[in-house]
Amino acid sequence: MSIWIGDKVEVLSEPYKGIRGEVVYETKNTFWIRDEKGRRLKVPKRGTIFLVNGKHKVHGSMVMLRPWDRVVKDP
Repeated sequence: MSIWIGDKVEVLSEPYKGIRGEVVYETKNTFWIRDEKGRRLKVPKRGTIFLVNGKHKVHGSMVMLRPWDRVVKDP
């Protein structure tokens, strides 16, 4: 996955466990997630496990690149 904005995610690890919503912004180190109440929550990638679109478990540490750098690296 290269572009995360618009994907539905759920945080599986503490202390952010249970946060669910849509990725609305991404930096090298964080995801900004809009939850069901409309709040924008900043969640660090490092040490956090995400469930993406209800299917894929992703370790945030593995995607710690700026979005545009990750797009270039994907085959």
